[in-house]
Amino acid sequence: MRNEVHGRVPPEPFDGPAAASVADGPDRVPVAWLAGCLGDPAPQVHARRHVQLGGPPDALSVEDTARWVDAGREAAAHAKAAGVTVLVAAGAPSAAGGRLQDWLDGKAVPDHAEIRGPLGALRRLGDADLAVLVGVVLGAGEQGLAALAEGPAAGAAAELAIAVESELRPRVVTTEDADLTLAVLRTGVELHARG
Repeated sequence: MRNEVHGRVPPEPFDGPAAASVADGPDRVPVAWLAGCLGDPAPQVHARRHVQLGGPPDALSVEDTARWVDAGREAAAHAKAAGVTVLVAAGAPSAAGGRLQDWLDGKAVPDHAEIRGPLGALRRLGDADLAVLVGVVLGAGEQGLAALAEGPAAGAAAELAIAVESELRPRVVTTEDADLTLAVLRTGVELHARG
């Protein structure tokens, strides 16, 4: 039987002292970010990519929204249990992602007057894939992981997750190329380890 995750679980706090302990130059910024996310002045990069490939653009009920967000949070918990330190959220571009980004940008969208908050926007404008990605980013924070949001769909999902939990902001980096970002992190960590 699957555990229910519903309810607010605040993200682990970003560890400023751990970040400051390695931030002794501009080449150390990625390592400092990772150290702050993990609370470890000697961070390691163990990445996992969570990809949503684009399912049917079904309208979501309140229950569906909660179920799909919880699925993403559960994926982050499994990643943490597997030793992952950097969770990459990625998704296929979609009309739902565009609508959600428009809402986040303050643009007029269908049913705008009926939207109450970020999760209401996800329910009315998003789809199951975006809900899972929001959950992945929320879960990364809950589990004390660093989060990379790759591409526009995951970027919109990450921005929405931050609207739900503003404390996530320092843990989340958006990128168009997670492989390149991970390479920079790995190189920085390797150089930091050498002293």
